Amino acid sequence: MLAPFNTMTEITIFLLFGLLVNPADLLPCLPIGIGAAELLMLVARPLALSFNVVLMVLRQVFDNAIDQGWMARDQNRHASPADCRYWQLETLRQLTSTHEEVNTQETLRAA
Repeated sequence: MLAPFNTMTEITIFLLFGLLVNPADLLPCLPIGIGAAELLMLVARPLALSFNVVLMVLRQVFDNAIDQGWMARDQNRHASPADCRYWQLETLRQLTSTHEEVNTQETLRAA
């Protein structure tokens, strides 16, 4: 629907910029522009891609760790912070009660 308007705008912008710049004035900037383009193509893009690969691997590792951990107890991977806190407190309560039961049983055996 807006394609003709977009095309007209692009033509207008190229026309305005073309009228504002003298091609002879661009020659001193040519080496800097070519150097910047080479830097972006040969250094920045591969660096960004390798950084993206590292992030994907880390995300996969942490997703697997979360899936295997206590947060995946009810298959709820997108738990709210309140749910996560509830499960932390519940796990802590279970660990504490188990520890108290063991101490009570040891005390009864010793008596």
